[in-house]
Amino acid sequence: MLDFLKRKSDINTTQKIDEIESSVYQHLKPYGFKKYGRTLHRFVSEDISQVIHFQSGMPSKGMGGLFCVNLGIRIPECSERTFQSKTEKKKYYHEYECTIRSRLGTVSGKEEAWYDLRKKPVKIIDSIIYELDQYVLPAYEVLNSRE
Repeated sequence: MLDFLKRKSDINTTQKIDEIESSVYQHLKPYGFKKYGRTLHRFVSEDISQVIHFQSGMPSKGMGGLFCVNLGIRIPECSERTFQSKTEKKKYYHEYECTIRSRLGTVSGKEEAWYDLRKKPVKIIDSIIYELDQYVLPAYEVLNSRE
């Protein structure tokens, strides 16, 4: 069924993901996102984090040459579970530290989107930006405060 995932890849996955991530970041930078490694992050309402993270597929699991885009929102009170006074805020948070987590594709009601790095980067970039603009950023706008 997923035999195409098991094929060995002769592409430079790091370079391709860098190119894709860089283009997506340039698109999101005006919205206040900053880049930290493979993570794009912004704070809203002072300390609520909104995260977009690019994750490579594991070759040992037959996912070499593929990647997905993880999404997250971190609400400090829900993450820390201590309900104490404010703790020191980090510079950025990882997707796995988020309270609400998903992957690109599922936000639009479809299956998780795994992108094949053998395809043209411009098509992948256009697809990611479309999903972010149509589904993720509007959800992030709704979920940008405690109200």
